[in-house]
Amino acid sequence: MRPIDTSLSVQELRDLEDLISHPGWRLVETMVDREWGATGFGQKIAATIESMSPENPTVTTQHLMQATVTQREIQRILRWPKETVTQAKQLALGRVASMNRGGV
Repeated sequence: MRPIDTSLSVQELRDLEDLISHPGWRLVETMVDREWGATGFGQKIAATIESMSPENPTVTTQHLMQATVTQREIQRILRWPKETVTQAKQLALGRVASMNRGGV
């Protein structure tokens, strides 16, 4: 899994803050959680298992693996805005603290 790029401009970080505070983003989070959170993902796994073909377990295994990878990546993308803003704030606080201690 490749890390998501977090080297953003100040304006892009402001845009991310605006995004995660927007009511529309909360709707996206709710929908993603419903479809790919614990309940939705569990339903997808259960449906895959129910449709298992005893003659061809490899196909079922592949479907389960695809669903698992998809769920993990969707969750990673959904976390990215908040994690990026949090990391940027921590970095900025670290710089301020360093400057207050006489660092460059």
